[in-house]
Amino acid sequence: MTVIVTTAPGSSVDLAARFFGERIKAQTGQPWVIDNKPGSGGAIAAKAAASAKPDGYTLFLCTSGALSANPFLMKELSYDPVKDFVPVARMFRIDFALIINPVKNPATSLAELTALLRSRNGRVSFGHFSPSAHA
Repeated sequence: MTVIVTTAPGSSVDLAARFFGERIKAQTGQPWVIDNKPGSGGAIAAKAAASAKPDGYTLFLCTSGALSANPFLMKELSYDPVKDFVPVARMFRIDFALIINPVKNPATSLAELTALLRSRNGRVSFGHFSPSAHA
């Protein structure tokens, strides 16, 4: 089995693939090869998975960004998130949190934060971890 993963070795998605891979190998005797293809919000890995031989021996493990956010964030995709993939299982659910520095940003509610950000006329910086976190 080959598992194409959207992230680099050592990331949470990669570690999940390796964790489950060891258990699947123990039960089936089938080797579980991780093929990390990070970059472009998962589009590189998605293209590789969509182009793989449809023999049932290639799986695609990704965050939601590659399938749900990329169609809205990229002008052209080299894969079709709906037609090229068949969902097998949702492995995790990750909740998002909005966190601010209380010293630099005195907002104590989402409404106050929205007003503060609007007052800065687009001069705002933020950190995020995946395409699904793009604003």
